[in-house]
Amino acid sequence: MKVKDAIKLLEANDPEQDIIIAWWDEASFTLPSSDEWPILADAATEDMDWSGAQEDIQALIDYRSKY
Repeated sequence: MKVKDAIKLLEANDPEQDIIIAWWDEASFTLPSSDEWPILADAATEDMDWSGAQEDIQALIDYRSKY
């Protein structure tokens, strides 16, 4: 995802709303070639199943809610 696309998505929300957000940029990874980053970033955005991350966050919420 391009930063400009993320900004558009975020602008549609109430700026006072609390959200959970995570991002990685090219510097976060060891790549064979920088030329591959746009393709890989798009694949991670579009093709990766992020439901495991949501489940992990829910588990954290459930755990923290007990204390």
